[in-house]
Amino acid sequence: HLKMLKSMIKRSIAKRKRHPKYDCVVGVSGGKDSTRQAHWVRDRIGLRPLLVCCGYPPLQMTDIGANNLSNLISMGFDVEVFTPAPKSSAQLSLSSFRQFGNVSKAAEIALYSAVPRIAIEKKIPLILWGEAVS
Repeated sequence: HLKMLKSMIKRSIAKRKRHPKYDCVVGVSGGKDSTRQAHWVRDRIGLRPLLVCCGYPPLQMTDIGANNLSNLISMGFDVEVFTPAPKSSAQLSLSSFRQFGNVSKAAEIALYSAVPRIAIEKKIPLILWGEAVS
């Protein structure tokens, strides 16, 4: 099945205008799954990913998450990180709590919108998600 997936992806990329540096965009959070996903895309499928992270609000970012993103960079991945200013983050969290009953929903929405926005902006033809976007 992996061989078939690789073939499908390579054909799909070949049909579109190829980005000079990246084959795909992968959304990452800094969690352990992000590292596995990044390696799987690069090392198992053979793609050149650009990792995109919409960082958690400053007070929610953990040292482990920050270290995981640093590790991805040290492993040769390019990572673009977007993080809201503390005041903006507080306003988004309050709005998210009022609308969804969940202060973290704002960060999730930001990540899920940042990944396709970056892919479109940079003309990268493929997005690979490691989890279901809801």
